[in-house]
Amino acid sequence: MAPGPDLQELRVSVYATEEDTQRLLHRARSLLENKVAKSAVSVFATDKPFEWADQSDDPDTGLETVGGVHDDLPQQWHIENPGLDPGERSVYELRAGVIAEEHEVGPLLEALTGLLCPDDQHPGPCPIPWSASFTTAIDDTDRDYLEHWYGHLRQK
Repeated sequence: MAPGPDLQELRVSVYATEEDTQRLLHRARSLLENKVAKSAVSVFATDKPFEWADQSDDPDTGLETVGGVHDDLPQQWHIENPGLDPGERSVYELRAGVIAEEHEVGPLLEALTGLLCPDDQHPGPCPIPWSASFTTAIDDTDRDYLEHWYGHLRQK
């Protein structure tokens, strides 16, 4: 990776209601606006193909969906809440493209997950099961992916 700020993607997946997810999206946008100069944050629903999420709504494409990739989150909720009805919960994935230094990715992702779990030492499970990951431009495939989705941030 070239030295200096570059395109990065932060991902936070949740098993939550649409209302909780929209609240997370709003808070994530505010947080990133205060931490990085350039960012773009979107939410993808459970039935969207995982990697190229807005290219197809067709579940017959053979692409893994967001819900399929993160099927552990509903399972976790059911284990932690035996016998309870999950209500309107579904799997969502928040994706945030940012221009940042590689060493900033970890702290930025930690800040995002802190919106869901401000005290990682709390007793019991988090009310909203979540997982987090990131993509940096470590090879041509990742660079192409980041450029495809977030290259517009370079022009902002």
